[in-house]
Amino acid sequence: MRYFAVCVLVSLAGTLVCLACLPDGEPVFAARRTQTPAPQTIDPAAWGSDHVGRPLPEFMTGDECLFCHRMDVGPTWTRNRHFQTMRRVEPEAAAVAALRSLPSTKEVAGQVEFVLGSRRQVRFLKRGQKYGQLSMLSTAAQPTPQTGKFRLRHAEHPQWDSQTFGHSCGGCHASGLDSQTDAVAAVSLDCFTCHGEITLEHTRDSSKALLAKRRRDPPRVVVSICGQCHLRTGTSRSNGRPFANNFVAGDNLFRDLRIDWSDKHLDSLEPGDRHILQNIRDVVLQGRAQTSCLSCHDVHKQSSTKHRKLAVTAICANCHRPGGGRIVVNRRKQHNGLCEY
Repeated sequence: MRYFAVCVLVSLAGTLVCLACLPDGEPVFAARRTQTPAPQTIDPAAWGSDHVGRPLPEFMTGDECLFCHRMDVGPTWTRNRHFQTMRRVEPEAAAVAALRSLPSTKEVAGQVEFVLGSRRQVRFLKRGQKYGQLSMLSTAAQPTPQTGKFRLRHAEHPQWDSQTFGHSCGGCHASGLDSQTDAVAAVSLDCFTCHGEITLEHTRDSSKALLAKRRRDPPRVVVSICGQCHLRTGTSRSNGRPFANNFVAGDNLFRDLRIDWSDKHLDSLEPGDRHILQNIRDVVLQGRAQTSCLSCHDVHKQSSTKHRKLAVTAICANCHRPGGGRIVVNRRKQHNGLCEY
């Protein structure tokens, strides 16, 4: 079956950063904020509920959603970045060709069923021995921008790993990961990932569906939904994994996901992750921001139009030169250790 859903993250409002220069004169934001922690006025775990240790609910699948949404979401969803978080392999894809090119990986190339990643790294997967589980190949492929070809990492002794995907990746690259069995309900992201438990009542009253235009969900609910995947530096309190245990859209993410909210940690992140964490901190820890991820991003349309129209505020300095308009001066330099790129 094909499954659908969405999830995304970024926004505005926050603390000030300072300008510095690299030796070659390229301006970057060195993130020299005051090291005095911002006053904690709200317990981020104090509201809502969670599904930690409980079975995931039965949910309406993307195929069912398409009965009504076939004209607005259906035509573009298979090309959406969220659907593409994990996908069936294309046998002639360049990354798979790289596997076939080496004697050590030629045999396993024919076993690959799914891939995740794209521009920075591609990982290879196949169905596991147990129902709903996926195994990940130890060999990874990284694109070479100059040639468009892929070079392989750890290609000498490729092994299928039955644990890494469920323990480190499945919470963000699949739908309905059961933390007890590591089985997933769907490859890639289903509507359930961001819209939660949808009842048939929403066909008569769309405000019954999470994130519906008529609903006006509070920012803390929105950032919990987006943060389940886009906060890549958190740890589950209940099982130590880098994503919340059995999170369901509408839950309070921070009842289970432990986050370092300090300025020191914020300054250590690359601009994209810093931007995300700073906005979410403003919302859930300090109650200051009414701006949520969806204030800037139209997920289904993959549009940044709203982002470009927003007023300039201090948080823009994570990526843009103060007073320099929309020019991006602090591009991604550090990468995420969890995702290994």
